[in-house]
Amino acid sequence: MKKFLKVLTPLPLLAILWNGCSGGEFTSCSDCQNYETVSSKQQRDLTPNVNESTLKQLAANNNAFAFDLFSELIKTNPENLFFSPESISEALAMTYAGSKGETKNEMATVLHFDMNDTLLHKSFNALDLHLNHTDANYTFNIADSLWLQKDFPLQESYLDTLKINYGADVKLVDYLHHTEEARRTINHWVEHKTHARIKNMLSKGMLVPATKLVLVNAVYFKGKWVNEFKAYNTHKDTFYIESNKTIQTNFMEQKSSANYAETNDYQAIALPYMGERTSMVVLLPKAGRYSYIRDNIAQLYPTLSQEMQMEAVDLKMPKFEFSTKPYALKSLFTALGMQRCFNDNEADFSGMTEKTGLYIASIVHKAFIKVDEHGSEAAAATAVIGEANGIIETTKQMIVNRPFLFFIKDDLSGQILFMGAIHKPVQPQVISTNHLNSTTQGYSK
Repeated sequence: MKKFLKVLTPLPLLAILWNGCSGGEFTSCSDCQNYETVSSKQQRDLTPNVNESTLKQLAANNNAFAFDLFSELIKTNPENLFFSPESISEALAMTYAGSKGETKNEMATVLHFDMNDTLLHKSFNALDLHLNHTDANYTFNIADSLWLQKDFPLQESYLDTLKINYGADVKLVDYLHHTEEARRTINHWVEHKTHARIKNMLSKGMLVPATKLVLVNAVYFKGKWVNEFKAYNTHKDTFYIESNKTIQTNFMEQKSSANYAETNDYQAIALPYMGERTSMVVLLPKAGRYSYIRDNIAQLYPTLSQEMQMEAVDLKMPKFEFSTKPYALKSLFTALGMQRCFNDNEADFSGMTEKTGLYIASIVHKAFIKVDEHGSEAAAATAVIGEANGIIETTKQMIVNRPFLFFIKDDLSGQILFMGAIHKPVQPQVISTNHLNSTTQGYSK
């Protein structure tokens, strides 16, 4: 995702690596491997026949998977957490297109894919085309590619599915004889698509000569708040990491009219981005209720929009910025019930290739986010914010000074594009002006 000073920027990347039993476009990369780009004879379907209710169903299914994954990720990442469920779902949907038998059944269950294959991939295509949009105040771009071991045969029908529904091109590299060069080439592509926000995504040793395929999904978002926070209101204040542990950090502050909800368990507010396409939902558990909200978010989140109504709100929330470590997701997916795809004797990806022994070796995800006075890089819920003049006497007060959850979602479909949990706001630093959300998958035979 492209990054701007004083903006919220999410940048996720997922890598799925496959191992087996047995014309470069980046001329500036001197140690990369030259590769040839080949493509299906088919063209991407730019007008998929998918209605709004089907799009919302896909988003709801993807969100259900997002909460399942969140529940596993939070166990090993108790502090700051950030990831892109949309990016992960899409990369795995491209993988799912080549699965068969019990491997496919397990993936469908874990990923909450309940549509027939044609409708599922057509719906992902429609969601992609809906999300991809750029104007003066908003940018959301998704890019997919497939990095294949040269001379490794893939089913033409599989390549057609990727091209028609994901616009994914095939790039031929040589993992067998030039493993490191191939790794650097893919990393360079990711760095290019993320505007240098994510570097060295695939670390040394992650690819091996047996690698056959790497699927990459990269997402970039940039959005400006409808109501920017005034920089002169930003000030140091106390954030309570725990009841007896605090830090001093920068808080932004504004009084505005916004979609707001409050219960005995939480406060929530929706902060829209310009263009009325996305918003950020900030969910602040009441004191002592964080664990309850965290453990029940799958049930609580779908009702948030129904609970919200326009209120005058005096909001204080911290600025934050951080890059996640690479999340190793294989064990998490195994815990959720996706097991055969990681087993070289049981995985069935015969929808990709007639060759046997193809399986997923690992799944890695990485992300970056920045939130400040001017906006974000991500996407989110619906909310209209304006100055709250003349109604300050009834203003709700929301002080985000303890651990909280946040979501950036598409307003039309409800698709959660990014989500996270903040336990310790990291002081933003001046970094380059770019960011992205990217998902890569690596396959080997």
